[in-house]
Amino acid sequence: MPATFAAEYATASSDFLTLYDRFTDAEQDSQEATDEKINANNAIYTKLISMFEDAQIIYENDPSKRERFVFQLVYAMITRPTGGDSVTNTQVLIRGKVTGLSTGEPIQDASVNTTPDGSTTTFSAVTDEDGNYELLVKDLDANSTGTLTINADALDFDLTSTPLDYETSNKYEVDIELAPEVVP
Repeated sequence: MPATFAAEYATASSDFLTLYDRFTDAEQDSQEATDEKINANNAIYTKLISMFEDAQIIYENDPSKRERFVFQLVYAMITRPTGGDSVTNTQVLIRGKVTGLSTGEPIQDASVNTTPDGSTTTFSAVTDEDGNYELLVKDLDANSTGTLTINADALDFDLTSTPLDYETSNKYEVDIELAPEVVP
């Protein structure tokens, strides 16, 4: 054994313990950050659900506004399709623009939705600042045809429904014009 072995071993051991301490500290910090994120997400979810419950009461007699306050709509807003070109044989992709009937101006935050016949799932989208929306309708029968009713509504505008004859695996362009709400 070389004469320097003991000194080299002590140095290597000390270096290893220093690195191992850093590793375990980073691991602990990572877990604490994950816990903080989970707690923050849970607090946001709880507040959001409470807000939705209040809105369901406030808009009890206004279904077009009430339907905006459901978790599925918010989820659809944050998980918009990526705009890719591929649509499966059980899907239909609908894109378009929502504008004012008399002005032609784009309507931001309009709600666009459809519920396929025989389904309990409503697919929803919300228009961006340019009035554009993208609605991916999923879980249709493979290689099927049918008619979807596309509903659009916005604050201070009347609900409009537009039929769309579809064939799965296809993309459709459906522009919608909303008439201003007439207040009696």
